Amino acid sequence: MSTSPKAALLSEYALVAQALSAPARLTILEQLVQRERGVDALADRTGLTIANCSQHLQQLRHAGLVASRRDVKAMIYRLSDTKTLALMDLMAAIAGRNLGRVAHILRGLPMSRSSCSTCGRRMNMPPRTFPVPSTRRWPTWIRSPCPGPGG
Repeated sequence: MSTSPKAALLSEYALVAQALSAPARLTILEQLVQRERGVDALADRTGLTIANCSQHLQQLRHAGLVASRRDVKAMIYRLSDTKTLALMDLMAAIAGRNLGRVAHILRGLPMSRSSCSTCGRRMNMPPRTFPVPSTRRWPTWIRSPCPGPGG
C-alpha cells in the first residue's frame, strides 16, 4: 500500500515535531544556538549522560535539526541551518503567548476581547505584552500573538 504525498509530508512534519517534544532535546538545541559542541560538552552542559545525550542528538539529526562533522575522534554538532533557529523562535512565541494566557487565568483576570492589530481577527488575548523565558538569541518579548494577515 503506497503512501499519498500529503501523508508522507505530514509524516515528515510529525518527525520534526516529535524531535522537538522532549525538554532535553530543546536544551541541547539551546546550547547549539550558542556554538557547535561535542557530545561530551553537551552532556556536561545539559546534565545528561553521554549515552542519553547521544541518543537525543541522533533524533535531532534524523529530523534534520542538527548536523554533525567528525573532528579527529569526536563528533561535533551544530544547528543544521538558520531555519532551525527560526523554528525555535516560533516555538518561543507560541509558548510565550500560551504562558501569558495561563498567567492571566491563574491571576483571575478576565481576558479582553479585542481585535488583532495585524489582521483584524477578533480574539481573546491579554491586554499587554508578556515575557517569554529568555534564552540567548530567543525573543525576550512577544508583542503580538498573531502570525500576521490571514494567520
